[in-house]
Amino acid sequence: MQTLLNIILSLWQTGLSLIPVIVLLGILIFIHELGHFLVARWCGVRVEVFSLGFGKKILKWRKGHTIYCISLIPLGGYVKLFGHHFEPEKITKENQKFSFFHKPLSQRVAIVLAGPLMNFFLAILIVTIMLMCGQKYIHPVVGDIIPASPAAKSGFETGDRIISIQRQAQANSKVWHPKHWEALKQIILNNPSQALEIQVKKKSGIVKTLFVTPSKTKVLSEFGFEKEGGLIKGLSPFTVSATIGIADPNTPAALAGLKTFDTILSINKKPVPSWPALKNQLKNLESGLEIQFQRANSIQKIYLASAKMLKVKKPDLFIARLKKGGPGLKAGLQPGDLLSKVNNKKISDWADLVQIINNFTPKSPPIKLEIIRIGKTKTFSIIPTKQRVLRGMKEDKKYMVGIVSGATHYKVIPMGGTYRIKTFNPIKALGIATKKVLLWCQATGIYIKKLITNEISGKTLGGVIAIGQVAYKTYSLGLEYFFEMMALLSIQLFLLNLLPLPALDGGHLLFYMIEYFKGKPLSMDKMLVIHYIGFILHLFLFCFATFNDLDRWINIW
Repeated sequence: MQTLLNIILSLWQTGLSLIPVIVLLGILIFIHELGHFLVARWCGVRVEVFSLGFGKKILKWRKGHTIYCISLIPLGGYVKLFGHHFEPEKITKENQKFSFFHKPLSQRVAIVLAGPLMNFFLAILIVTIMLMCGQKYIHPVVGDIIPASPAAKSGFETGDRIISIQRQAQANSKVWHPKHWEALKQIILNNPSQALEIQVKKKSGIVKTLFVTPSKTKVLSEFGFEKEGGLIKGLSPFTVSATIGIADPNTPAALAGLKTFDTILSINKKPVPSWPALKNQLKNLESGLEIQFQRANSIQKIYLASAKMLKVKKPDLFIARLKKGGPGLKAGLQPGDLLSKVNNKKISDWADLVQIINNFTPKSPPIKLEIIRIGKTKTFSIIPTKQRVLRGMKEDKKYMVGIVSGATHYKVIPMGGTYRIKTFNPIKALGIATKKVLLWCQATGIYIKKLITNEISGKTLGGVIAIGQVAYKTYSLGLEYFFEMMALLSIQLFLLNLLPLPALDGGHLLFYMIEYFKGKPLSMDKMLVIHYIGFILHLFLFCFATFNDLDRWINIW
């Protein structure tokens, strides 16, 4: 009965996960086609069909001369205009006033341009509303510190609040007081190889000055492009949920019902939002634990007599899953295995394993992995293989063993929480939004240029599956992230539709530019051939992007 219930809940969750995708694509497509529709009607062109989606019509109704419908394949939409076909000579003289083909060049350009422009203005509208509501920022509070990292060696500790930053040995230099993590990140980014004095307020209330020099390295911009900047490795605002790992099935916690990758939600009805909070609560408890935890889609309870009985580990070193056909799976590793030693050295962090694998060469001996499985120790010999990986917009090859850390089960949250900065009035919000959208346009234009010149891998192209994944991920993070992604995708749709390719709006605009300079339109035969070429090109790009999506999905799983 419980298994059946879990299946039903899983299917329900899958159905719910499609909602953000449908909303995202639906709004972007509707706004685009609405632009064509409204300007066509304003110019007196008869609209025969207004469709969301392609293929078979699953829902339709007629109003006036127009059929409004929702079609089976939700990968776009179209507005069918009277006279926008390849046999305009068959249109009677009395109907020419409703024909798209017989309208002046300026009106045809306006109708075609209206779709992309609606996506451009939609992006500005979304960002404007977000600014009026107030943007959410992360407090400048240090989250989980990676052991032995430059941040840890500099003295940073979880819970430190960063108060000020100043360049070292420059008494009169500017003092920055970052109000949120993004401001802090930008200061560090702008000061590579520069010795800094950073004042932090410890959880005890004591203020300390730390001395740290951000390393000069290549970092990823918000658009995925590589650029040089400063970075304090191991410094992050994020902590993780109280997701646990259990090495020995004979411990009291395991016997009571807890399993690896369960997430503890509360102890004695007091919420446990993060792993540090779990450790703090256990310090102050002696006996009588009512533990509420989540496993997959179900929430359960157990009772333990003592806090000492709750001997659990962070799940980082537990294997969550293995790549099909990868060296780890072939060697005999299994999900749930706990990594204990690598090449006879005890490891305390997943990064230790990653570093050893990254340093592997064809001349290196096989990597020895010692794991704990059901309380027993086993040793495996593994030879990593080179696999393709994407870092931002670039493709690279790295040695990998095809295992995924249990850290993927964490829910990541900002240690210091979030807050909203001041809201903006509509006029100021509109100005800031316009500048931001124009910056997005510039970044997207650079991406397209680099893609054409092969400076960026074609593997970075994503299709409808990638859009669906991004839609669901941003929705799960919060509505502000979802709508910001909608605005960014709207800008991409705006620019991509302006590309001078057949069957795109930009292709039609190219025809009209030729017509303007030539004094007459291209022949119908030529336009028909070009449209067929455009259709084949579209089909190729769709298949290529979908292949990339599937390839990434297969590599993940």
